Amino acid sequence: NTVISFITNTNLQHYSGESALSLLSQNTGILLAMFVSSASGYSACMAFCRALCGMQMGNFYEDFTRIITRLMLPLSFILAVIFISEGVVQNYHANFSVLTLENKFQSIATGPVAALESIKHLGTNGGGFFG
Repeated sequence: NTVISFITNTNLQHYSGESALSLLSQNTGILLAMFVSSASGYSACMAFCRALCGMQMGNFYEDFTRIITRLMLPLSFILAVIFISEGVVQNYHANFSVLTLENKFQSIATGPVAALESIKHLGTNGGGFFG
């Protein structure tokens, strides 16, 4: 369900990302699916707009590659740097426990949040690191 929903850009998320998936699966599986689904949607939109203007529709794979390499990767990198500068978590450490003021332990989830949120906002993807 999760893989299909992220590839089709419907992003139906019935899990909490920080606890149900490992950092490796978040970075490889979910992040890749967010890029691929967004780029394929933009490529189809470009072909549709070209057809409306009476132009040749072009090559889907060429548009797909250009959108990922020239638009989405640079913009998501810039957005991730902005998110990190504003205090969004971006690390590869496991969850850690802290002692609260009520004298109870609380687990704090950390991970590659800035990277996932940047492509999430660029590709209008749902779902995220924290569920």
